This record gives sequence, structure tokens and C-alpha cells, in this order.
Amino acid sequence: MPRVYKTVRIAYETKKWLNDIIKIYEKQLKSEREMLIIKYEDKLRKLPEFTNYSPTISISVSSGSIVEAAYYFCSNLNLSRTDWAEISEQAKSEAKSEAKKRQLDVGSITPRLFIDSEVLEKLENMQWELKPDTMQRNLQLNYILKLVIFKYYSHVIKGI
Repeated sequence: MPRVYKTVRIAYETKKWLNDIIKIYEKQLKSEREMLIIKYEDKLRKLPEFTNYSPTISISVSSGSIVEAAYYFCSNLNLSRTDWAEISEQAKSEAKSEAKKRQLDVGSITPRLFIDSEVLEKLENMQWELKPDTMQRNLQLNYILKLVIFKYYSHVIKGI
């Protein structure tokens, strides 16, 4: 599937949860990263296209990859609208708790996501699917991201 860039302003708590998940996966990747970089840079150097310069590869965990993982995790759970409402309440509670502890110093809250276009489309569809009947307009994408990331955060960090 083609990947696209999408910039979305998200809440401070959402960015904190995203950063916490990235830290976990970066620790896991750390042991393999150097070996992978050396292996693939060496392969590229052997190609004729790279005879005049040396390619440099960077391997890291991105916000977009975490959003994709969060979406796939949630889609496999087959959550109902009621489940999503409960997740929303849990996310609000967690956000208030973290705000009281002043744990929301997260840097930029506008990540540039490099994300699979199909996943982005499905997240955008959730804006309509989770919209309460009493609302006239669809939900904001940043709210959908907050719910999906929080559910994945609960799974990865808290084991729920």
C-alpha cells in the first residue's frame, strides 16, 4: 500500500502516550539496529548506483508506525461503540491524572505521520462510525487517534 504524510495536531496526553510507546520499542530495536544498518549499508555499497558515495541508513521507530500498530491492534479487538465510549472515559481519567503529575512535557504536539494510506482512510472512517447520534458533525481525527493510541498504550505499557 502507498504511504502518505499526514500532519495532525494531537493532545499533549496523546503525544505522551505515543512517546512512551516509542521508547519501549526503541529499547527493543536498539540491540538489532547496528547490525541491521551495517548489513544493509554494505549491501547498498555493492550496487553500481552507489559507487561514488556511501549510503547511510537510519532505523528508528516512528509515530506513524505506532499509529498503524495501534490501529491494527484495535481493529483486531472488534470494539463496539460502547467499548469506545469506555475507552474515551478511561483516556480522560488518565489524562487528568497525568496533568496533575505534570507529566505532559512532550515537545511538539503536531507529529508528521508517515502512514499507510489505507490505515489513514480507515481511521478517517472511524470519525463517522463513532460519532454519537446526537452530533451533527463527525469527530475530529485527533480524537480518533487519541482513542486508538490510548487503547494501544494501555496494552503495551500497562498490559491491559
